Formats: sequence, C-alpha cells, structure tokens
Amino acid sequence: MLDDAVAHYHELLTKENLAEESRALLDEGLERSKLIFGGRRLSPYLRPHFVAEDDFARVTKICETVWSAIQKVKDAAIENTAIIDELGLTAIERELILIDPGYRAVSPTARLDSFLTHDAYSFVELNGESPAGIAYADAAYAIFSSLPVMKRFAETYNMRALFGRRFMLDVLLHSHDEFLGRKEAGQVGENGIIDVAVPADDLIDIGKQCTLAVFE
Repeated sequence: MLDDAVAHYHELLTKENLAEESRALLDEGLERSKLIFGGRRLSPYLRPHFVAEDDFARVTKICETVWSAIQKVKDAAIENTAIIDELGLTAIERELILIDPGYRAVSPTARLDSFLTHDAYSFVELNGESPAGIAYADAAYAIFSSLPVMKRFAETYNMRALFGRRFMLDVLLHSHDEFLGRKEAGQVGENGIIDVAVPADDLIDIGKQCTLAVFE
C-alpha cells in the first residue's frame, strides 16, 4: 500500500502545474516560518517521508523496548561500579554520572537515530543533543499539508502528522517538576514554542524528519 501511495504522489507531480505551484508555496512557507538556515531550506524537496500506520506502530514499540533497556542499564549502573567498568566510561564521565540531575530519566531529550527501509528498521546511535528538529518537523507539516499536491493527495489517501513538539514539552515539564520535587505551572514562551539555537550546519538534513503517516 505504501508503494502505491508514493507512486500516486509522484504521478500527481506530473499533472498540470501542481509541482511548480507547490514548490513556490513551499518556498514561501519556509521563508515565512524562518525555516531557512545559512541559505539552505529545511527541506528543498516536494517529496515528504511517508510511513504506513503499521510500520509506525512497529517502530514505536521497538523504540519503547530499546529505551526501556537503556533506562534499566542506567539505573543499574549508578548502583554498581562493575557495570560502569563494563561500559568503559572515562574518568571525566565517571565524575559526571556522580551528579544527580534531580530526575530519573537517563536522558529526557535524547533521540534514537534510525532508518526505516522496506527490508529493515536499523539504529545508528543514541543522540543526546538538543532535539530542535522536533519543532521544525511540526512546522514543516503545516506547510506541506497546505501544498496543492498534498491536498490532491489527500483526496485519495487519509494522512496525519506525527506531531512531536507537544510530547517534548510534556517531557521537559515533567523533568522540571521531578527536579523541583513538586508540581508547578509550566512557563511556556509565546505560541507555546521553545526556541533552541542550533548551528545551521547541523540542520542541513533535518528535512528528513518531516514525516507523515499514510493509511487507507
């Protein structure tokens, strides 16, 4: 079904002026949303990343299982120096793990970098940097969903965005509450967006994170 959806999308790009009209609106949307970094667009392509619902469910379950294992290793390691020795931590890293951050999660804002193909779902690394791409992906969906080609595509296929910004905000507020040891009202910036400064070079390939789920 996914291959059929992709083929249909490609076919739409050959009809009338859909491709050129969509490209122009994409450029306007990216500029309006300040999603151009160092002269490079967040996503210069009209082809988003489609993911079938069953694949997304499988990926979610796998990531939850892997992350649960990572959390268990962390919990065990802080209580057992033998595990720390096994992990091969440096002297400086050993000093860092002695610091109690005030929350239990091993790394609340980390992500599991991975690739989904027809044949496999593979992990590359656990990336602990600030995940600014989550907000960019949400903003990119708003732009893509307004494109003429995407509107035509929606006439045949149901689709939904995999919004992540609200989940990241929940994680940050939960960690903050846990750190304080009490519940406090979260302070959110204008429009509910947390701005993160990230070097433009780190954002060149961030367009790959604009992910849509497609299902019948």
